[in-house]
Amino acid sequence: MQIRRQYLEPDPVGKQLVALYDAVGPILASYLDTHSYWKQPMRAALRPIIWLCRYALKNR
Repeated sequence: MQIRRQYLEPDPVGKQLVALYDAVGPILASYLDTHSYWKQPMRAALRPIIWLCRYALKNR
């Protein structure tokens, strides 16, 4: 939540990302809960994004 408040919400693009996540996140989580086959591919797809975010925050 700290990253969300500190970095995303003050920025217009960040605000849109938060709104998108709030709208789509629960639906996607529910889908993945009932279709466990997609959990691993989803993790693999998110891994580079997470790495990039961590790298960007560390090198601010």
